[in-house]
Amino acid sequence: MLKIETFSSGPFTFQLGFALNTLQAYTSQIELGHRMLTRLPAYSRIAAKLEKDVLVSGVKSTDTIEGGDITDEEASDLIENADAASDNRELRIANLLKAYEYLDQYVASFKESLILPITEALMRQLHIIATTGLTDSDYQPGLYRDNPTGMITKVGDQDHGGIYKPPQARADIATLMQALAEWSSSEEMATVPAYIRAALIHYYFERIHPFNDGNGRIGRLLEKAVLMHAGYRGWARGLDKYYLDHIGDYYTLFNQCRKAERTTPENCNEPFIKFALLGMTDTIERIHERASQIAGQMLALAYLGDLLREKKINPRQHEILEYLGAQRTKTVSMHKLNSQRWYRALYSELSPATKSRDWAGIEALGFASREKDQITIHK
Repeated sequence: MLKIETFSSGPFTFQLGFALNTLQAYTSQIELGHRMLTRLPAYSRIAAKLEKDVLVSGVKSTDTIEGGDITDEEASDLIENADAASDNRELRIANLLKAYEYLDQYVASFKESLILPITEALMRQLHIIATTGLTDSDYQPGLYRDNPTGMITKVGDQDHGGIYKPPQARADIATLMQALAEWSSSEEMATVPAYIRAALIHYYFERIHPFNDGNGRIGRLLEKAVLMHAGYRGWARGLDKYYLDHIGDYYTLFNQCRKAERTTPENCNEPFIKFALLGMTDTIERIHERASQIAGQMLALAYLGDLLREKKINPRQHEILEYLGAQRTKTVSMHKLNSQRWYRALYSELSPATKSRDWAGIEALGFASREKDQITIHK
């Protein structure tokens, strides 16, 4: 526990606020899920593909939380061409990708350390990277808030546990950020499992709410950093989807813990920690399912290769089936397929009869069926 008396915001206490035995079922579920994911027979072969999928999901979800409307396809394209970002909408994604790159380097530099130091320099640098160049808000990259008289920062709303007024003066914020950095690497926190430590750092960072805007992005990045350092890289970046899907609960539990600090400090943080741990379990399960899909696609590709070599399908059918096998849904519109440049090129110099024969062969083998404009994929 670390108690701080600020100049103008009153007392502020950093504390564990939980009993480990009450969280045992949650932590055991995370460990079990993580082992099952990383012990998939094909995990090492699909890790790179899975990591990109998780990254796409993560950056899209965190952008949506911040009010963006980027699609999975656009996020995927930006991952490959981040330097091409040309407006606020794309730059938010490009900046997040740069923040992840920075975190990768930072985490690697402390790979021999028992716990990852969450320093003021780290938190400010992440904010600089995540917000530089954005003009849709007064971000002031890396600079702590300093509210002038009459300007009050408020967080939350009455529908989700109430409105919270974080520290308003830069001097108080600077004091608390220094204290957060100190407490996050303390002996007390070193005894806490990484996933609980990650949730606590996330929670107290948002309590301080140090920057004009972009605090949610940085709080979630800090949580991921702790998890990645502890060896949970394979799924940590996918947590944003859980927060997006349960954003109302996020704010409600944040305020519930804040208020419980006065009456039941010994377990005041348990609701938010449980929420975060459930999010980790949910994320692992979702990514495990995706990993199984990718592994299945690899087996399917090997099978298609055999059919091609045995001349049971032709190269055009192989390309079509490879595309269909990569879809996450059971159906795809013919319009979407026809919009693919590679598909149009397959038949640009061939007759409609050839295309019909190819599809008849695909349907005869039981891979897919067509009805009007819809293709149903049989996986």
